[in-house]
Amino acid sequence: MTALARAWNRWWFAPSARHQVGIFRIALLAWFVYLYVDYFTSLGWVAHRPIAFLHRCLGLRLSPIPFPWPDGLGTALQWIGWTTLFTSLLGIATRASLIVFTLVTFHLQGIRYSFGYFGHAHLLACLALAALAVAPGAGSWSVDALVRALRRREPVLAHLRGRPAPVWLARIVLIQIVAVYLAAGVAKLRYGGLEWLDGRTLSFYLAGETHDGKQYFGAKREPAPEDLWRDGFGLEHILYKAHPPPSARRLARHPWVCRLLAVASVGFELGFAVVLFAPRLVLPALVAAVAFHEGIDALMRIEFAHYYPVFALFVDWEALARKLRWKGSQPRRS
Repeated sequence: MTALARAWNRWWFAPSARHQVGIFRIALLAWFVYLYVDYFTSLGWVAHRPIAFLHRCLGLRLSPIPFPWPDGLGTALQWIGWTTLFTSLLGIATRASLIVFTLVTFHLQGIRYSFGYFGHAHLLACLALAALAVAPGAGSWSVDALVRALRRREPVLAHLRGRPAPVWLARIVLIQIVAVYLAAGVAKLRYGGLEWLDGRTLSFYLAGETHDGKQYFGAKREPAPEDLWRDGFGLEHILYKAHPPPSARRLARHPWVCRLLAVASVGFELGFAVVLFAPRLVLPALVAAVAFHEGIDALMRIEFAHYYPVFALFVDWEALARKLRWKGSQPRRS
């Protein structure tokens, strides 16, 4: 095996104690509890949507579950989703629970985003869930591991922790994060061109131009004739509704600030890919990502905290716990 092949093999499959897959499973599935509470309270609207508006997104096209649902299937999916969510979270029949929960979630999310709106804030967690469902180490810190330890009368903590899992889950999830940010940056330049960097788009949102109770839409400046037949304008996408506080509205009055923020945003999104080649930058980059999203939330009230449970995979929770225990055991100086 050549040196390049060995390096490639290590990059994907070397065991890593820094990424506790079981703890990541718990963090990610706990977020899905929140998502399911929010989603199933509004699931009834699906039955009232005209089927003529259905445009199947990829998740729904790949789903083996039929839609529109036959009688009773929607209720059955709801029960299956909730059941496998909690068995996955607790680690009961972990692998099977994760796979079934992933299939149901992609189907339900596919329906949610097949009627004219695609919310990409939830996409990253769903992609990470699909990788987790087949990843080694997902059964650590689980009821399954606890039962095995008690049955064999072996040390419980060692069974709960499990062996260090191959690093490929962390690699795949990192690639997913990079792809999401890269797509966001490319989309700004693809649809807005270099004009997006002049800050006028950002100023539009910071000034609260979409905060008047109306829904705004975007269209091409010179749409093709075949795009005009529906509405005469060639509408092709909706605009986010920002809810900026007074401080953001004041920022909108300063073009140079908006220009700087616009350039920094695109630079961050396109430049995030550097973490694939500089592993030491992963944690600083994720901290910067949290600051980036908290800034968006503070200025426009557009929330992207749905990314944070995915970031949990890159925190060495066991090392953090050891450090906290060590600090707590230090004698206090009088």
